[in-house]
Amino acid sequence: MFKLPRFKKPKDTIIDFQFGGFYAVKDKDGYEVIRLLDLPGDSYHYQMFDATFPKVPTFGQIEPIKPFILHVPMEIAALIGKEITLIGHRPLTMDDLRGYAYYLEEMGADEQGIKAHLEQLVSLSANQPDKMRLFIENGEVLAEHL
Repeated sequence: MFKLPRFKKPKDTIIDFQFGGFYAVKDKDGYEVIRLLDLPGDSYHYQMFDATFPKVPTFGQIEPIKPFILHVPMEIAALIGKEITLIGHRPLTMDDLRGYAYYLEEMGADEQGIKAHLEQLVSLSANQPDKMRLFIENGEVLAEHL
């Protein structure tokens, strides 16, 4: 019998949080690009782009690329320990959020509530980035504004 090495789970991640922000996320093959749509509590919602870069791309390199997947929901815990770099921003439009709107509709949200929520995201996406620390404490994922 042999013992596998124990790996410590990273305890936190610092992120420049911005709705509509484009992020380079380090993976084993380089950097993938995502665009943040929403961060409602214990999940985050983003668009995925079909491009991998050997190093953090510039905003000019990614701006013309269209999203490959319009909406992906993910547990926020998946961000803990990741290398995430804000590389640019463009305020969200209702068209940018159409995949998310479809998801919310399928999850049972009413049309008026969806419209109000998406309008709020469009408005919030005009704000400046907010530095945030995501961390795990007592098995719970928490966020703190820095």
